[in-house]
Formats: sequence, C-alpha cells, structure tokens
Amino acid sequence: MNKLAAIWALGLAAMMLPAAAQAQSGCTAYDAQAKTINPTLDNAVDLISDQKVQEGIALLPDLEALLATVPAKFPAPQRCGPDVLVFDDHQFAEFQDAKQAGKAVQGYPATSNFVFRDIPFADLAYITGWLTYEKGDFDKALTFYQKGLVIAPNDHNLVNEVLATMIQQSDGPGLVAFSDKFLQTDKDADAKVRSNVMLSKAIGQAFQGDSDAALISTDLALELWPESENAQDMKAQLTGS
Repeated sequence: MNKLAAIWALGLAAMMLPAAAQAQSGCTAYDAQAKTINPTLDNAVDLISDQKVQEGIALLPDLEALLATVPAKFPAPQRCGPDVLVFDDHQFAEFQDAKQAGKAVQGYPATSNFVFRDIPFADLAYITGWLTYEKGDFDKALTFYQKGLVIAPNDHNLVNEVLATMIQQSDGPGLVAFSDKFLQTDKDADAKVRSNVMLSKAIGQAFQGDSDAALISTDLALELWPESENAQDMKAQLTGS
C-alpha cells in the first residue's frame, strides 16, 4: 500500500473520572468500539488485497462515519483489574523495557502487569486515507492520515503515506517540516525508514528550488541506506549524472 516508491520512480472529559471509573471504561469501551469497526475495516482490507479498489472506495462513507467516532487523541494506558492495558505497540515496548529494568514508568510501578491490547483506530485511519487517496482526494486523505498519527504517532506506515501524499501535492514546505519533526522526535525508526524520510525532505527542498540543500539531504539519505535506489536516482537527477 505504500506509494512512496512509485512516486519517487515517477520523478519525484475522561481525565475527570475517578480511577475506578476509568479502569472500567478502558476494559469495555475500546473493545465494543473495535467490534463495531472491525467488520467494515476487514472488508475494506480484503477488497484492497484482492485489488478490488473501486469496491473498497464504495465503502468510504461507512469508513468515514466509523472514523468520526474515534477520538483524535493518543489512547492512554488504562487499568483493567490487575492489568495495565497498553494500546500502542511502541509504548508497550517502552513499558516492557522499563519493567525489565526494574523502573516505574508513567506512574506505573515496575511490578505492573502490562498487557498489549490491539485496537483498530490507526488502521481505520490508514485504510480510510488510502482509499480516499485512490479516489484522488489528496487533501482529505491527508486529514485522515494525520488523524491516524495523532492516535498512533509512531506508526511508520502512516508516516510514509503522509509523505507520499505531500509529494503528490508538491508541498515542499510541508515535506520539509514534517520530515524534520519526524527525524527529531521518532525513537525507533530503522535506518531505511529514516533514509526514506530524509529523501522526502530532499524532495521537498527540490520542490522549493533549493537544489543545494536537496543534494545534502539526499547524501544523508544515502549515508543511512547506501543501497536506496530512490536516493541514488534522486542524486543523479540533482547532479545531472
């Protein structure tokens, strides 16, 4: 589903509840919402997998309605009986590392039993954005991807789609700003992901007519991932070689 390579190839009020009430809500509310979301979401994913994109696009009104019910916020950990439910896989890894080190994390003691609970909110934003992009409504697709990143700020698939959409829009300033923020704040991206983001920054700089800066960013992308054909192609375009 990631469009970055193809585009490059083309040339470029819960806080006020008492703790017990919060725990009870966390054990039930997300589960109930997931049961409502999953049938339509799974259907859309199956249609995309079967390359029936137009049929998937026909589901957009239902997908958008479901996404509208999802709060645009990071799902904070919540107590559920003896467990602490964690809804973000990156945060869960952070909590587990702290637990193994014998350290408390975000007010939870190291003895806490952290349990990862997968919820489909970010996936819903991704699929809704992806199908909206395929429909040709890039501005609207971007809003869905950005909502997904509020829910799951470390979701690298959503990051890729935001960058791909901005490239499609030739949004040079947006690409540079988004790439810089990601590179400064992301904690667990591997070298290839960071290389792709750096290359997106280079494309944004090129869109703004700053070839010198674009070449510097492209070289940095190649330092991170020397085998990147997209970065190699970008450098060849910038240097005329």
